[in-house]
Amino acid sequence: MLFRSSRLDVSHPTYDLTVVVFKQSFYFRKSVLEIQLQTPRGSEETSKRLRVEWSPKSSHTHRCATSSRTDSEDIAQLANGVIQQSIQHHTLCKREFVDKESRGYLPLRLVDVQDCENGVVDIVSTAKLPEGAVEYLALSHCWGSKAEVKLTKTNLANTRLSLTTLPPNFQDTVSITHKLGMRYIWIDSICIVQDDEKEWELQSTYMGLIYANARCVISVSFEAVA
Repeated sequence: MLFRSSRLDVSHPTYDLTVVVFKQSFYFRKSVLEIQLQTPRGSEETSKRLRVEWSPKSSHTHRCATSSRTDSEDIAQLANGVIQQSIQHHTLCKREFVDKESRGYLPLRLVDVQDCENGVVDIVSTAKLPEGAVEYLALSHCWGSKAEVKLTKTNLANTRLSLTTLPPNFQDTVSITHKLGMRYIWIDSICIVQDDEKEWELQSTYMGLIYANARCVISVSFEAVA
């Protein structure tokens, strides 16, 4: 069980030591208070310890992860827990505001991050994916002044991309997708042929639906280079 704890040692005129330990589990939503009293000076009695456990009534408690790095495993676990809780308990996250016939809509392409640990990702046509529900994430970002990486008619056949050719925000997005246990991410600039006017107009029409059907949307507020 993962706990965050604090310890306070207090001097006492009668007892050798009073130790107060407070522990809190952020994944299991349990708090533990331990008070340990050392035996009085000269006494043959054994040490005494009081242990109290309790869980908060509300399930919506603030649970910080222990790592200071946002790319760590515990941050990914925390994020996954929040996403799962939202899907289970939040009406809007269940996509009930989307028409039933539109809940299965997929964009034309997705980025497959399955081989990202080998330094590559693949742009795949959703028409070629196995039938059934396909879960994906989506990236919401502001294009920078130099949108150097984008899908065009000239590079449409190059479906495998090296991670080193992608801007840092795209690389981070791929890493987050993989750490969350997801295989697919939608990134507009490399999933829509940017110089195909008809395709761009069609996909832009359904852009709201693409974001609505995503399991989770990763938002980047600023990009110097997109």
